[in-house]
Amino acid sequence: MLGQSKETYTNEISIITDNDVFVGWQSKDEFFSFGVGANYKFKSDKFIKAHLLFPKSKDHYYSFRFKMEAFTPSNRDIPKEILEKRLFRFDRPFAGILFGQLGLTTTYKRSFLKTHILLGVMGENSFAENTQDWFHSRVLDERTLEGWEFQLPNQFLFNINATYAYDLTPKLKGLDFYSSIQTRLGNLYTDASAEMAMRIGWFQKLPVSTAEGNQLLAPKNNKLELFYKVTLLGRLNAFNGTAQGNLVGNDTLYEIEKLSVFDKHITHGVYLSWKHFFINAEYVFTYDRVVPNSSHIYGTIHMGTRF
Repeated sequence: MLGQSKETYTNEISIITDNDVFVGWQSKDEFFSFGVGANYKFKSDKFIKAHLLFPKSKDHYYSFRFKMEAFTPSNRDIPKEILEKRLFRFDRPFAGILFGQLGLTTTYKRSFLKTHILLGVMGENSFAENTQDWFHSRVLDERTLEGWEFQLPNQFLFNINATYAYDLTPKLKGLDFYSSIQTRLGNLYTDASAEMAMRIGWFQKLPVSTAEGNQLLAPKNNKLELFYKVTLLGRLNAFNGTAQGNLVGNDTLYEIEKLSVFDKHITHGVYLSWKHFFINAEYVFTYDRVVPNSSHIYGTIHMGTRF
């Protein structure tokens, strides 16, 4: 395990993209279609001073995230006249979301706590349809997807999210196990999850590692992280706005009829952090997400720089 130093970075910018186009052996644009976003993290003792609510924390940083995501059904090749007559239902609706997120991360000796407030929009105002059409026609040189006219309607989104992670084996070298729990509450997602993770390679201690996005706090003199990570996650779902539309009321024609109560996720990824630069690449395998007895794979790439 690499040693520690008091001198750390103060700012970080990064971009992230999620897409099932990275998975060449499966059909594209089924269930979770794509995500694209940008993040900014910074250390501050003066900004809103929310960290003062956690006086026992060792360190902290704030974060802003701006992201767009799109979700599409797998059974979308249905004649429009049948859909308009309500003779068929998608296995999950078309949905686009666009959101901003303000977060605070506080760290401790072998754990950390992340809290976020999310504000956004769902529906046509998210511009997810336009972005996907541009990507398919201009980048992939493919025809655009039909059916977006049946996407979930516009609505305002608000969520409060919290994640706590704890290092189970802080004294091991080259191999590490940690666990985390997360809860989300709002009209986008209301659920709770638990995750187990394993790292193999060269890595920092969990509160300052790129494994969970805390690389801003990594000491400057520790220049390298390179490891493989695998995670297993189980989630209990009470509500998913991208599949069920409005939290109150049933005014959406193509909202899903039966939400999967429990879904599973497995991720495999490689993480590299070198001097100012970092990049992570993962494959995410989802099972029973939204749709019971379904599975889907997508890839995600996250890269950025600290200064």
